[in-house]
Amino acid sequence: MFTELEREMLTLSYFRVVSDSESLFEIQSTNTGHFWGVLPLEKKNRSEIEFMLLHKYHVDDTYHYQSTFAGPSAMLDLILEIIGHDDYRLKHKNDVFEEVYRHYSPLVAAQPLPPMKEFGPKSKKKAGFPEIDTDRAISVLNDRKKAMQKYVWIMDTVNTVNISKSAQFQRVFVGFYRVRRNGPWRNAYFQLFEDYKSRKHVDFDTIIDDLYARCGRVEASFSSKLLATLRPSMPIWDAHVLEFFGLKHTGNTCEERLLSAKGLYTKLAHFYALYSEKEEQPEIAAFDLAFPEFAGISPTKKLDFLIWAMIPEKKASQDT
Repeated sequence: MFTELEREMLTLSYFRVVSDSESLFEIQSTNTGHFWGVLPLEKKNRSEIEFMLLHKYHVDDTYHYQSTFAGPSAMLDLILEIIGHDDYRLKHKNDVFEEVYRHYSPLVAAQPLPPMKEFGPKSKKKAGFPEIDTDRAISVLNDRKKAMQKYVWIMDTVNTVNISKSAQFQRVFVGFYRVRRNGPWRNAYFQLFEDYKSRKHVDFDTIIDDLYARCGRVEASFSSKLLATLRPSMPIWDAHVLEFFGLKHTGNTCEERLLSAKGLYTKLAHFYALYSEKEEQPEIAAFDLAFPEFAGISPTKKLDFLIWAMIPEKKASQDT
């Protein structure tokens, strides 16, 4: 996914490589100690180069979206953004910025340019939140109100009971999210669930790592559902959601699938973040108009319900 030149820039002595995979390349600035994640956005060919840059201050923080870079000089622009960010934080200009720019600009310029037609009227739009057939989704959700009522009950109850001991909460949660796992797995899952409630901060990476350590499985979907219950602004992951956004979970080993899952969830969260920045949100407005009794749930969950409603009923009932 990364070219030799792009990898060379990512592994400059200015950085410490934290992790290296095709779905997420993580580096740490040796200047400020900040962490940066670089995600290649999937394209059909190298003529449409695009990278997403993520940032966090400390290793235990959750990545937040920083910027997106596109075009032949995307990686160089991304690297210069990081160095420039360091200069701003430390309030002094670092010679490294000019050195990197002078060294790599000619190398980037020497690369073959994309065909001119790629920049013409027929070029693809920048990746964003896919279109939802709101009328169809609302129609389907009218027949699934009981499911939405279960979700509201889960959210109203999660902080009022001990999840590890409440058979009623576990039964409703398992039914709503179709948790088809054995008793020991569920015991470990709901104990972790209860433990996380007392933490000031919890994120997807922590949950999926803890579940893997306890259960020996890469549980991306159920990690996201636990997180979204504690942090309603975070999205749900399942096979249909990945398909809706054009994402694919890859990896041959558990370690590879863990890295892939973390990178994909960051991309998934970015799609919702892009939507939240829109001045007009007609899908949310349509949901609130159709279901005023559910207007209090998070915008992220409203979008989840609309996406879920676009899945044929037979598929929507299958385990993910």
